[in-house]
This record gives sequence, C-alpha cells and structure tokens, in this order.
Amino acid sequence: MRQERAWSGEVHCFQALDQRIVLNVSTSLFYKVNNIVFDLVNDASSMEWDAALKRAKKRFKAKDVADAVAYLEQEHFLDNSAKKAASPNTRLRPLSTLELCVTHGCNLACRYCYGRHGDADGNGKGPLYGSGIVHMPESVALKAVDLFWAGSGNLKELNLTFFGGEPFMNLPLMRTVAAYCRKKEAETGKHIHFSVVSNGTLLNEEAIAFIKGFKVSVQISIDGPAALHNINRPFRDGTGSYDAVMEGVRRVRSARKGRIPARITAAHGAMDNLGVFRHLTDLGFASVHIEPALGGGCEAGGLNTEDLDELLRQEEAVARYFVESIQGGRYANYHGLVRHVRGTRVVHDRRYFYCGAGRGLICVSNEGEFYPCHRFVGVKEHCLGTVDTGIEHEQRRMFHALHVDARPGCRSCWARYFCGGGCWNHAHTAHGGLEQPDENGACRLIRRQIELAMAANAILDVSDQAIVSGIFDETTLPYLKV
Repeated sequence: MRQERAWSGEVHCFQALDQRIVLNVSTSLFYKVNNIVFDLVNDASSMEWDAALKRAKKRFKAKDVADAVAYLEQEHFLDNSAKKAASPNTRLRPLSTLELCVTHGCNLACRYCYGRHGDADGNGKGPLYGSGIVHMPESVALKAVDLFWAGSGNLKELNLTFFGGEPFMNLPLMRTVAAYCRKKEAETGKHIHFSVVSNGTLLNEEAIAFIKGFKVSVQISIDGPAALHNINRPFRDGTGSYDAVMEGVRRVRSARKGRIPARITAAHGAMDNLGVFRHLTDLGFASVHIEPALGGGCEAGGLNTEDLDELLRQEEAVARYFVESIQGGRYANYHGLVRHVRGTRVVHDRRYFYCGAGRGLICVSNEGEFYPCHRFVGVKEHCLGTVDTGIEHEQRRMFHALHVDARPGCRSCWARYFCGGGCWNHAHTAHGGLEQPDENGACRLIRRQIELAMAANAILDVSDQAIVSGIFDETTLPYLKV
C-alpha cells in the first residue's frame, strides 16, 4: 500500500436516513459503506493518510481495515486513474424558452410575493415589479416572440411560458400570442409548447377552452391544506382562496387528460412539508415542488435562519415518507428530491449550471424589457435589451461563463456538479452579484436534498429506482398519450 495522503480527488462523507455515504466528488459516484470505511475516509479527509490508517488499526480489526483499504483502492479513491471530465460548454446557446410576463397584476395578495416593488395593486391601480403599467400590450408581446424566434437558431423545439402576476388576468393576450406562434410554426417548421403558471382562481370556461385548444400545460400554485394555504395566499380582500383554486383544478381535470403539477412556497410561520406533500398527493397532484421563500421582495413571509433549520428537518421527514411509499408500492413525485434521486443514481454529465436562465431561457417584462428570468424582472442592472432595441446576446455570455468551476464558493463545494451553482437571483440577493452563491440559504437546502437523494438511492433496490425514474417521466408529461 502506498504511503501517501488519499485521494485522487475530493470526498464528502455524510449520514442520512440511517445510511453512511461516501461521495467521490471527482467521479460523482457515491457509495453506501460500513462504519470502518466511513471512519477511515472521514479521518483521511482531515489528516495524513498514514495517521488515518494508524487510527483505524487501533479501533478496528486488522483484517477489517485491510478489507476497507482494498475497497477504497478498487473504487479509485487512492489513485489518479479517474478520467478527466469534459470542460463545460460556455458557447453562446440559442434560446429555447421564453417567459412572457403578460401581466404584472394579480388578484391575490400572497404575503411572500417577491414582485412587490413599489405600490403593488393587481387590480390595475398601481404597478408591480416597479412597472408603470399592469398588462403587457399586444405589440410588445408579438415583438418579443419574433426576437425569441430569431434567437432560437436551428432549434426545432421551443417553449413559451405565460407568467405573471396572474396570467389569466390577461387571457386575451395569451390567446393572441398562442395563435401568432401557431402561425410562425407553420412558416418555420418549428414547434412550440405552451405552459402557464397560475394561482388557479380564474380558470373559468373561457380559460379552460384556451388551455384545451392550445394544449397548454398548467402548473398550479397552492400551499397545501386550506388553513395553511389561506394564510399565505388570500384574495386582496383577505378571504381565503383555497376553495377557488380547487374548483379551478377540478375544471382543468374534467376538460382534458394530463398531469397537473403543484408548486408550493414554504414561508415563515407556515411550514409543514410532509403534511403539504401528503395532502396534495392525496388530492391527485402528480408532482409536488416545494420552494422556500428566499430572496428579495418576500420579507413578510421570508425564511430566517431558524426557519431554514426547521425546513432541513422537514426535508428528511419527507424523504423518509417518500422511500417508505416507494417500498410500499405507492408513488408520488416530490420534485426537489426525485430530480436528485435521478441525477445521483446514474451520472451522465456534470451539472455546471443550475438552470437555463440567461442561457437558453429569457424573460420579457410587461413593458418589453428582457431579463435572465422572471425573478430578475425590474432589476435594471441585469436587463438584456428591449423589444425595440433587441436582445443583447453579448450580455448573455456572462451567464455562460459563470459555471461552477469558475465561481468562488462553488468551485470548492462537494455538491457543485449535482447542484450547478444555485439560483442566480438568490446569489444576487445575498451578495449583490452573480459570482457568489447563497451559502447561508439556498445552498444549505440543496446540499441536504442531494444527500437525502443519495441515501434514498442507497435504500431502494434497482427495481424501485427504475420505478422512480419511469414514473417521474410520466408524471411530468403535460398531456397523456391517448
């Protein structure tokens, strides 16, 4: 045995769901190990290899230590044989997704809304996101679509998300845009998929006809059982919106086949992730995504340090329930966990970016200004052009260059190739720039979710893992094949 400090690369040791896990960061492979291997790796990460080996021999039987060392050699922890990963692709990407903020108005008064820049009033009496108008004019929308189409290059599959505010406050514009895109499809041979993020309260017959006619996939914002949801998401007169949301969901389900994902915000004073997850899956939501109220503009319901500690404990409770459900033949898609279950089960490529914001994705505000995504609307320093001047594609290069190996705080983090660096907006809110991630907020949550996903994979057998992957795909389809 060579007498030198381990390792060929970085390692990360942790315990979750009663499992001992060792991650080889260099290869992105994780291992469920016994306590001897775990302690040996853990010690060798903070001291010289000889010292760690000597300590292990004092605590465990010589044969068991020898077996542990042989295992580490076999898995390439003690050599430099791991293949060097490919460099991240920093070339300017064509645009594949447009977020169209058809309105900044909203009929709800969610207490954690990050869009409240200035005197917000969704009924048209004042601006949101610092805007001087509420609804997006038709001329702005159509110019934005043209610029997006031109920026899509040779891509054949495109995506357009109607965003708000509450998009259905401007349904006429959505219809106009969808019809215009269908015309451009015929002219260019491209295909565009429509989606909408809605609070679900305005899904009347007219809205359902639009959803059905243009095959629009719908994501519903709902925060759980009525008591909790109504605290977070009341109408502007203070009354609860839960019943109206559920009526909207019922109408969508009765009108067409397909899946409805739910998006939940975990806010200060109103967190019960396990209860929310079970409630929404019992109601038939195929996918549940819980997002913490982090970042600027959501101070009324934003999470503090104690809230985040509690959120991490709740994530483990949900992960246990998820694993038990799979083992019992039941399945529900807890999106924040399942995407990491998939990402850590079979590693194909390193993840150098968290999302496509500023890269393949761009957002246009109701006034016609382009931004990396909807979270940046109104943040003028990150404006990427206007519908009149065009998209400033050279400014988008910054979002291609800031991969995890180039960002302080990311390049030394064990989770970087599974995380991709976290939300750009969280970084901007925490530090005023994009280079440094939100270490004390979002980073803590993502790291724990990745650990829990690896532990879940360690518990589940191969057939269960395959079920997770297959049903995840099925539950994220907006429409069922008939």
